[in-house]
Amino acid sequence: MKLKKMLSGSQIASMRGVVDFYYWKGIPCGRSWPKKPKQPGTPAQLVTWAAFRACAAWRRALPAEHIEQWRTMPMPANRVYRNIISSHGLKFGYRNALTQAPVITSVVTEQEPWVPRTRVVITHADRSDFIPANVTWFYTADSQGAPLLAWNRAGIRVRRDNYAEQLYRPNLAPYAIEPGRAYDAGSRSWYLYVPLEVTSVRVYATSNLTAAPWLMLSPVYRST
Repeated sequence: MKLKKMLSGSQIASMRGVVDFYYWKGIPCGRSWPKKPKQPGTPAQLVTWAAFRACAAWRRALPAEHIEQWRTMPMPANRVYRNIISSHGLKFGYRNALTQAPVITSVVTEQEPWVPRTRVVITHADRSDFIPANVTWFYTADSQGAPLLAWNRAGIRVRRDNYAEQLYRPNLAPYAIEPGRAYDAGSRSWYLYVPLEVTSVRVYATSNLTAAPWLMLSPVYRST
């Protein structure tokens, strides 16, 4: 919380509990350490705890290759890839829709003869804990020079210290759900059949355990 003025050493020593006093941008502030809530929690607390536990376990299991791909993605101002991964993972956790993310090794477009459509072949690395059936793909036609992902402003959140934080949401409006697909376990590949003749596409995966296409289970991949 924001203070009118910083307390003296004797005032701080007389206080009960553990409180941090510090300056933020020249403003004196005080913050008490969090206390462990008594058990059992309220229904809302139990839901929150379960979502955080599920997200933390999911986050720890993400392969380094998957995290590295997120790291190379364009990020909104004042955000890093770790924030985005955790934010989407937690939202999946609240919906009981967390599933392991695919580690994509290649995305290739192939023109089909005699049919005005494009086949997109998405191949993933072998993972024993990955369930391909839990993944739904979204795609959009790619254009030269287009960023992998753009971000839209999504409102302002005012924190308890009165700091106004800008929120962002990925711009996924250009993407459409896979119109048809097949999966080959032998080659570990999805085959998406896009009703367009395009030379390049961008794709991302979401969990089909919830109807929330704005939540990203994977970063965006560009075909080669």
